[in-house]
Amino acid sequence: METTNIYVLIDPRTNIVRYVGKANNVTQRYRAHLNRARKHQIHKKNWIEQLKREGLKPIIEVIDIVPIGDWIFWETYWISQMRAWGFDLINYTNGGDGCTFANQTSFKKGQGGKQVVGYNKDGVKCYNFDSIRQGETAIKTHSMWGVLKGNRKTCKGLAWFYYEHIKNLSELELINLIKQRFTTISVVNSGSFKKGNISLRRQKVDMYSLEDGYLKTFESIGDAAKEVCVTNGSIQFACTKSKKGVCKNYKWKYSK
Repeated sequence: METTNIYVLIDPRTNIVRYVGKANNVTQRYRAHLNRARKHQIHKKNWIEQLKREGLKPIIEVIDIVPIGDWIFWETYWISQMRAWGFDLINYTNGGDGCTFANQTSFKKGQGGKQVVGYNKDGVKCYNFDSIRQGETAIKTHSMWGVLKGNRKTCKGLAWFYYEHIKNLSELELINLIKQRFTTISVVNSGSFKKGNISLRRQKVDMYSLEDGYLKTFESIGDAAKEVCVTNGSIQFACTKSKKGVCKNYKWKYSK
């Protein structure tokens, strides 16, 4: 089975994930990110140039290897997941090579467009428009763009997608993607997490030095994040997906 890579770019100063992308060849993609002559999204370009001025480069790590035919679903999933964990991503879209600010104006003016569809929380298709302009006019809103570029999860109580990004998904994959839009993660006073109606128990985590020397055990990810002044998602990512397991110059593992 042919596969491709979902990767992240990490800020070496904070070990925080800033960008999620897809690449068949990760090495070539990394070189492209560092190439000044190449046209980049402005936020990503400014971030990388700032690192270079400090003599640094972003860290690239593969977080998932997926079937190449399903890469749109998984890139969208990981962007959504990273944002749910609290990472301040510089991705312009919610995945799948969607529209960027560079071409937003042309769509608003009606100089072309992509078919957009809206689903309710039960997975029922409620709207199917030939373009975002037509959709925003029909439902009298200017917020659909926020959903399609990943800054919002829903608009008018519906999850919106570019049809071309979901047309090849299976029914189950599409339903799971829609459910993500209507699922939130919140912290409650007890220190546990709630995802929909499912409660997740507090998970102890161990802190180690970069030389693998044991330092301390925390009762929860939240306690560890407060100790080193990072988001909960940063510690969770280090424990689950980061190959090095490093965050804020410490190594992290779930307690056994």
